[in-house]
Amino acid sequence: MPFKNFTKGIENNSPTTQNTEVPENKGRLVVMVKNTNNEPIVGIEIDIAVQPGPPEEWGVQEADLQGTVEYNLDPGSYYVFFNMNRFPNEYVIQAEKQVTITAGKQEDVVFILEKE
Repeated sequence: MPFKNFTKGIENNSPTTQNTEVPENKGRLVVMVKNTNNEPIVGIEIDIAVQPGPPEEWGVQEADLQGTVEYNLDPGSYYVFFNMNRFPNEYVIQAEKQVTITAGKQEDVVFILEKE
């Protein structure tokens, strides 16, 4: 699937979510992927794991039209990264990011991809 960029609806570097209610005893992780022109990267695979390595079975999603994915997670520490087999060739590979999820809170992670 080719990666496409869409700019409609993205005004700044903050992910926006339609459902702002965080489930009880969970935290929400919102990951946004954009290019340096502030355009979302649609369809890129964003993976989540509790430790470096392969993603969890439940931790694989493709970015939506805003370049975002959302996860409702148990509190704890997680790694956010890309599937290198499906990473778009025209962008510089980004390092994984570690995030701590707290019950009742939303954590936002933003990746800005630069062209090679």
